[in-house]
Amino acid sequence: MVAPIRHVRRCLSYLMINKAEEALRDAMQAQIINPEWSLAFYLQTAALLSLGILDKDAHEMLEDAIFLDSQRKIHWYA
Repeated sequence: MVAPIRHVRRCLSYLMINKAEEALRDAMQAQIINPEWSLAFYLQTAALLSLGILDKDAHEMLEDAIFLDSQRKIHWYA
């Protein structure tokens, strides 16, 4: 099994060199491997923004990431 960090790092690299489509693919792969990792959602949103797409899907991904982060913080304090 490939670790999702591999996709995240490559996604960030693609975003830095303005290859948003490739970045989006890697962010989506990271989410498939680890669906509870909010970073994958944030990176998908960043890639969509880089593509000039700010639609309902990007907004929902951002909300999902924020929700996952809030749940994680609740577990840290419990």
